[in-house]
This record gives sequence, C-alpha cells and structure tokens, in this order.
Amino acid sequence: MGKFDTHIEIGERKPAGDVEYFSPRTVTLENPRMELETPYKVIDGKGINSETASLVVKDVESPIFECQRFVGRYASWSKLEYLLNEAGKDRTTGMNDFLGIRKNLWEPSRTVVSVVFSKNPFESKSFKHESGYRTIGRFEEVPYNGFLDHIHSSSSAMVLCPDVRFVDYKNKDFRQHLRFVDYNMKVLSDFNSKAIFAPIQIDLPTKKMHEVLDHYRREGYRNIWVNFGASQFGGTNFARVRSLLRQIRDVIGLDEVALYYSHIKKEVNPNIKEDNALASDVLSQFLGADFVGVNRNPDRFVDEKRMDASIEKRIMNGEFGSREEFDRQRRLHASRVFSPETYYYHKVPRYPGDLPIRKQVLVDNADVNRLFNSVLVHKEVENTKTVFEKQKRLRPYLRSKAALAADPKTLDAVTGGRSAKGLELFDVLG
Repeated sequence: MGKFDTHIEIGERKPAGDVEYFSPRTVTLENPRMELETPYKVIDGKGINSETASLVVKDVESPIFECQRFVGRYASWSKLEYLLNEAGKDRTTGMNDFLGIRKNLWEPSRTVVSVVFSKNPFESKSFKHESGYRTIGRFEEVPYNGFLDHIHSSSSAMVLCPDVRFVDYKNKDFRQHLRFVDYNMKVLSDFNSKAIFAPIQIDLPTKKMHEVLDHYRREGYRNIWVNFGASQFGGTNFARVRSLLRQIRDVIGLDEVALYYSHIKKEVNPNIKEDNALASDVLSQFLGADFVGVNRNPDRFVDEKRMDASIEKRIMNGEFGSREEFDRQRRLHASRVFSPETYYYHKVPRYPGDLPIRKQVLVDNADVNRLFNSVLVHKEVENTKTVFEKQKRLRPYLRSKAALAADPKTLDAVTGGRSAKGLELFDVLG
C-alpha cells in the first residue's frame, strides 16, 4: 500500500446485530483536531450567512458545513473560465460566490467543498446553445491549480478531491480519469495536513469500480468520497452500495477506510402530486457511511417549449386546474421538509408537526430550506446513535417510521433483512 498520509485515525467498529451495515465508530481528524462519532451528518452551508446559520444551527455542536457545486452547463463553465484566466481583484470573492460560500460563516466554521465536473477540465468542451454551439477551451494547469488551492483553503475540516462525471467507460477515458484524480490528489496534498478524500462514483460498472479501488489501494488513498451523482439512496443503488462495500472489504479493508457519501438526491422517487416522499439521504447512515454529506438535484437540460406543452397537456387532462396551480405545486414539491418521526419529506402545508421557521420562508428560500433539512437529518442521525447505544438494536426503531413501515422492501434493504440478526458487520455483504 502507498504512503499517502490519510490524516485520520479510525477507531474500532461497534456493529449493530439487526442492521448489518450500521457500525458506529470514532473517527479523529488530525487537522483540525476533531473527534467525531460516526455516522456523522454534515450541514448544507451553500449560500448561507452566519446570521441565518446562528438561528437554524444553534443546537448543533461544532457543525461541519459543506458547499457542493456541479459544473455542468455552459454558463457555469464560462464563469469558471473567467475566474481562472481573467479575474483580478474580484477573483476570491467571485470564486466564493461560484461555490456558494459566504465568508462570514465560512471563515470561523469547519467546512468542506465538493466539486463535480460534467467534463474533463483539461480537454476542450462544446455546449449546445440556442445560437448553435459554444466552446470552452482546456484549462491550463497553473490557473487550475489556483482553483484547487481555493478548494483546499476553503475546506478546513476535510478536502474532497474534485470528480468528473463518467459518460463513457472505455479504457482510454477511464485511465484519463484516474490520472485526473492522481493529479488533483498530488496538488491538494502539497503542504497539507488535512484529510483528503478521493472520489468514486456509485454507478461505476463492477469491474471499473474494482479497478478504481485497486488503484487507490496502491496509491494509499484510504479516505474515499462516494459521489452519488444526484441519484437517490434507494432502489438499485442499495445493490450498488453493497457491491461497493464488499469490494472495499476485499481490496483495501473496510476497517482501513473512511467513507464520505455526498451529492445524494434527497428523496426516493418524488412525485409532484404526492404530499410526501421517502427520505433518501437519512438512509445512508445505515449503509456504511462515516460522513453523510449534502444533497444535490439532477442537472437536466430543460427544453422550455416541450416543458410548456407537457404542462398544458397535464392541465387539459385534469391533473392540475391551471398553470398557476402547477407552479404552486412545483414549489411545494421542491421545498418538502424532512420529518424525523416519519422518515418522509412532507410538503410544507402538510407537515405533521410544528415548524420553528415560517412556512413561506421554507417554500420561497431554497438555501434556508436546504440548511434546515440538513439540520433535521443531522439531529436524527445523532438520535439514531443514542437509540442504538441504549437498545443495541435498530430494526424496531426503524419499523416505527411510517415511511419504512409502508415500504417493507426498503426496510429490508436498509437492515439487511431479518437474517442479519446476530451477525458481525459486513459478514454477509453482497
């Protein structure tokens, strides 16, 4: 195994007998010196200032904030190109704005920045535009290294190596991806004492996943951030997570690896017409995560004309009374709030309990909504560990959640089924 310094100390697991992948342990960050009992939920700090955070996060002790950024559309690539190659005095403030960082919260807090590119930054890129195609040239190493320096300096808790979304798994592209990761890891590790996490994508083919992990083993990368690519923690991804954990066990050793899950779609199969949707993000604590990062919605190109035609058709079919009604339901659909009691995300008017923030604020302000939801999930992850410490089992607790009681298949996927009782963690992976 390589000599790459992880800057993390990992304690002994305390496996649950009836939830086969839930295994709290102590993880100690070297710099800043911080001892955490995992699973640990990171707070969504994108676009949040210190005044807002002080009101919403006041009950969270020593929170870690994450800002995520997906660089996918032409506008985001163009903005980053300007910041790297042309910006002067406005470069730092522009970069903070690009990443969603608010300085008065970020500087005194423990923080993480996660960036995923849709294309390789070191290659020329073309984007379809209404006036034809537009091109962004390849980024040069010197200005790109400045971008990595900004990510490193803005990540005071842990550093997540940028990732590139795979489109093609041909060997040439795959080798380029590994070289891209190695390049980033080398630059980020210069003059460094922070824990750096290397990326792996949850939807990689099994063979490619094995190749990535074998490469990481040889390089000594034992901190791994699992990029969910804005996909949900449910359905086929349960099998993918089990496959990943089994391969980590076989290739590197699960007790040797710290896992950070991020860019998770917050709900399982959300439907605009439904008042609730099963929470996706909170389930990751039961399937191997040491750190549960933030949510991200899929970045999709929207054809406005086709969208308008589809909405009009749904109105004609009686699904919605009017365009105004559709727009209202879309806002409520996007702003659901997590309930620790049910494990559903509920539309705000249908939330089963009191809310400490005005409902209209949660509907209209996406940044506050994300912050508040991540705090609710954080508190539930902490509460789950308390329940486990007292009862030494979790299945009865999970069965009390309405969303899981209504979905036995997901409950079994989360717990490993009844057969997991009494087994050591990961003994029955796969």
